[in-house]
Amino acid sequence: MSEVLGTIQLIAALRPGPLGPRRLARAVGRTRPVIVTLLRDRSVVGAIEDRCERLDGLRHPALGRVRAVIRYQGGLAMVEDTLDGVPFSMLIEQGPIPSSVAVAMIRRVFRALHIGWNRTGREPAEPGLIHGDLNPDHVWVEPGAKVKVL
Repeated sequence: MSEVLGTIQLIAALRPGPLGPRRLARAVGRTRPVIVTLLRDRSVVGAIEDRCERLDGLRHPALGRVRAVIRYQGGLAMVEDTLDGVPFSMLIEQGPIPSSVAVAMIRRVFRALHIGWNRTGREPAEPGLIHGDLNPDHVWVEPGAKVKVL
């Protein structure tokens, strides 16, 4: 597979996600690979673009990032950072997590949600960001029990 979407070269197929087929890819000017989701449902594109705009400038180590939504000949694609580690759902399947580790991870999740809600640069009357689909698959656990909310 060596398809190119603008400045992004698709490298390999990954497990499909709920929004469509996913590909490991390389973006020009980036050393780490990215994940590209080929969006099946055009109705979600507006919501994703809105989320990208609202998250623009918000940086926190516990928040995953959508880098861009790009248009290509066959439709639309979402570009995200790759992550080290596994989804929280996989850790749960492996057995009990020590309570001290679980509490530390949950605190990091709450902190990320708090950062999104209280992000700076928004109008006072504008609501903060609400995740809307927080579940164990959307919490990524990286080495050292670091978490990212996707």
